[in-house]
Amino acid sequence: MKRIHILLVGLLVSALTVGCSETQSGTGDETADEVAPFDDDAGAPGRIGDIPESAAPTDELFDSDNPPGIELIQVSVGDFTFDVRIAGPDGGEPVFLLHGFPQTSIEFEWQIWALAAAGYRAIAPNQRGYSAGAQPPNQADYILPNLVGDINGLADSLGYTRYHVVGHDWGAMVAWSLGID
Repeated sequence: MKRIHILLVGLLVSALTVGCSETQSGTGDETADEVAPFDDDAGAPGRIGDIPESAAPTDELFDSDNPPGIELIQVSVGDFTFDVRIAGPDGGEPVFLLHGFPQTSIEFEWQIWALAAAGYRAIAPNQRGYSAGAQPPNQADYILPNLVGDINGLADSLGYTRYHVVGHDWGAMVAWSLGID
């Protein structure tokens, strides 16, 4: 049974936990430092606020299509191959970052870096239609259940049964739908 933790930031930005055993709760007035980590018993990584300023990235690091420390890999799911930006320790809690329309995963470069620096495994795929190997020709191929299936397939291919999801814009719709899938 899935338990979901959803945090809304802005209009269509959401974060949720898929496969979580406990739901976090609060009043909504907490600061980031007051919200409990994903899993207190599993030695959750540090908070993003724990990153020293001297370690913060600079604009010069992000002048390329693939900033240092962020690996661009390809992951096969069924007949498709997705381009995926990934960073952070292999054993870090996985966080999928789902881009909006008409962006790609590069929109999350700063968040990928920050999550990785905080000990999470940040995973930002170029979703269906944005990866060169995942561009089916028919409009009907882009329905929401297919997009949700892509993310579940990516998680399976990468070996994750439990993960966090963050979505922006259209990616938020996919993130919400993952929680009820």
